[in-house]
Amino acid sequence: MKQGKRILVSAFCVMALNACDSSNTSPNAENTSLPHGKTISTLTGVDVVRPHNLQQITAGEQLYKQHCANCHGDKAEGNPTWRKALQEGQYLPPPLNGTGREWHSSRTQLHHRIKYGSEFGKGNMPPFQNTLTDDQITTVIAWFQSLWTDQLYAEWLTKHTVGSVFVDEAYKKQ
Repeated sequence: MKQGKRILVSAFCVMALNACDSSNTSPNAENTSLPHGKTISTLTGVDVVRPHNLQQITAGEQLYKQHCANCHGDKAEGNPTWRKALQEGQYLPPPLNGTGREWHSSRTQLHHRIKYGSEFGKGNMPPFQNTLTDDQITTVIAWFQSLWTDQLYAEWLTKHTVGSVFVDEAYKKQ
């Protein structure tokens, strides 16, 4: 009897672990968790681990929903016509989920844009310097970067790495 019970408990544990395994989860799926410790090979051949943890991503998602979703969409999909300039020359909110241009920006540039808003005449993004702390801005970036595919994240990381040094010094400590 005890042997049978152990087998059932073991089988249950294996099923539970497999259900918790997010390595089979699409980066754009509802579950924003990342496989802990999963390495990503960059275009330079350097293997990296995304620096964000589940707690940071969850907090970033909540802040995003509270402060950003109204303009950028619930799933960071942006405005469908974000590529087309308005008559005033300004652009509508772009996607942040990796399907827009924002992945070309470094974390420092993204942080600056969130903190201080759009450059004059380029968009309607308000500054969040009096609303979000620097740490909160970092968590929002962590959340929308968690939506990016591993390939896109690797390309982004390669773009912002010189040799083996990550360009964004402020984020190197994460």
